[in-house]
Amino acid sequence: MTDEVLQKTLKEVSDGLAELANTGKPLTREQKKYRRKLVMRQYILTQIKVAKEKKHKDTEIFHTTIYEMLISWGERHPVLMFCMTNIMRARWGISGPHRI
Repeated sequence: MTDEVLQKTLKEVSDGLAELANTGKPLTREQKKYRRKLVMRQYILTQIKVAKEKKHKDTEIFHTTIYEMLISWGERHPVLMFCMTNIMRARWGISGPHRI
């Protein structure tokens, strides 16, 4: 993921969260579900950004892969996403502050 794409995507997610926060009325069930998805996306994108800044290539690739999986099918299958993330974390040997 290039820096430009990362910044653009992170801004889109942040704008989506800000829009939900500024509705002025309680969120519907669907809006809450969408907000949870945006928060997870924002967290993973932030992890990618931090890994890029610290030049941790393995961690950057790990989080980029997680983000791509999350967008394609992980949001529809959260239990499977959790299992795959743990398998990938064990395979990559990523732990500690780089956890999702």
